[in-house]
Amino acid sequence: MPAGTTFVSATNGATYDAGTNTVHFTTGTLATGDTTRFDLTLAIDAGLGGTLANTAAVTPPAGVTDGH
Repeated sequence: MPAGTTFVSATNGATYDAGTNTVHFTTGTLATGDTTRFDLTLAIDAGLGGTLANTAAVTPPAGVTDGH
């Protein structure tokens, strides 16, 4: 998570790892066109300025090829 933010909560089974300062979300099998989501709530330091970037990485399980 970006500097100047603090994890508050996450929904739908997403978890926060304080050791790596990351949020993890694991889904079951998704068919083509299916979607899933979670909501993440952060506290943002009042002194934080500029742009806050939101990035994500998707990694399929071992042995699974993501064709998209």
